[in-house]
Amino acid sequence: MHMREAGLRAAALAARSARPALPLALRKRLVSRLARSNVPCRGTVGIELLRDMARVDPVGFHHYLWANHLAYAATYELERFAPGALEADRTALFELLCAELRRQGLDPRVDVHSILDAGCSLGYLLRYVETSIFPSATTLMGIDIDVRAVAAGSLHLRQIDSNVELRVAGMEQLDEVLPGRHFDVVVSCGALMYLDQAGAARAVASLLGHADRVVGLIDRAHPAQDNGSLACSAVRHRDETWIHNLDRMVEAAGGCVTFRKWQPPSGTGDRGVYLLIAAAAAMRPDAAASTPAAER
Repeated sequence: MHMREAGLRAAALAARSARPALPLALRKRLVSRLARSNVPCRGTVGIELLRDMARVDPVGFHHYLWANHLAYAATYELERFAPGALEADRTALFELLCAELRRQGLDPRVDVHSILDAGCSLGYLLRYVETSIFPSATTLMGIDIDVRAVAAGSLHLRQIDSNVELRVAGMEQLDEVLPGRHFDVVVSCGALMYLDQAGAARAVASLLGHADRVVGLIDRAHPAQDNGSLACSAVRHRDETWIHNLDRMVEAAGGCVTFRKWQPPSGTGDRGVYLLIAAAAAMRPDAAASTPAAER
């Protein structure tokens, strides 16, 4: 472990030293080549080579990495479809979504016919839903800006006769690519942290606007205070991502948080959990409309 950490530090230092001498366009090409290579620490090197772009235009920086399947995006490969590979917070999210659907008087295995995943990558979460959570769903739609992941996931899903459909699009394009479309369940896991506060608020409103029943969201947990107490979105400068108060965004968009969980990171490698279940505007429960949601 110590040798690996030393290697990462050395790679980051080398990339940081080379950055001032190389034009941004050339560094982008280098990062693209690194992503297709087997060079150790290529993700760390790639991010450091573009660090100045991250500081000037963080939204554009993350969009570039995801759209080109670079750095952290490159970790999303077909192994994600393997049994047991699903992250624990995703499993927990769907357990809670099912609880909310039952509160609304629905049987999740029978009455859910459509789902949208915004930021779906390969579509592995939708495949899990299709086989294990909502077997009656016939419309399983995913959108993502990662062209390579969408192509690889779509091919794999066709080969296994899945009904999951993936499209290349960002959350800011939802209303454009899915005009008038509504889904029983809408989810977004770990994608909103790559948008600034205004962009995330617009995305949350759009997600709620496409939901007939319920929305499930997972975002980065603030390490020191409950996200729901944040006056504004905080920037994590280590990777130029955002930590949002999604509670406030949901309420501003007309939804109602019916379950929430904030658990800060407990140590190295632990991301913590910030998870929300929100009833769509038409499904607002009277009790939750007047009483703050509490973790149950």
